[in-house]
Amino acid sequence: MPTPRKSVQEKKLRSTHRKDRDVVKPDDVVAKGAIEMPCDLTAEEEAIWRHAVESAPPNLLSAIDRSVLRTWVSATWMANTAAATLAREGLDITAPNKYRQKHPQFDVWKVATATQTKTSQQLGFDPLSRSKVKATIKEP
Repeated sequence: MPTPRKSVQEKKLRSTHRKDRDVVKPDDVVAKGAIEMPCDLTAEEEAIWRHAVESAPPNLLSAIDRSVLRTWVSATWMANTAAATLAREGLDITAPNKYRQKHPQFDVWKVATATQTKTSQQLGFDPLSRSKVKATIKEP
């Protein structure tokens, strides 16, 4: 577990404060517009979309996040499908030349989970990125 950051006051008391290293706090994210489900999703992808929107922290997702969430939903569906195929058929197959080789769905699963991880960080779905994003709706 990493060491917690020291506050500016504590750094000043210890005479280790440097203005060039203390960054300014980022502005709060302001969610604008409701995120709408695309019409071209399959039934499984719709269920994943609903789960993501319902489980996300309040006011985190807005209309601008639609394309990234669409990518996350597709990657999640592909990863789940490939994992189910691998669980059913095994990690390797017998090729036509009678040699054993890894299952083609393994590469699909690998790329889908990498895409899923990247987009979940962008959306604030993992604990580390969620701690960096503070979403609020500011009233005028």
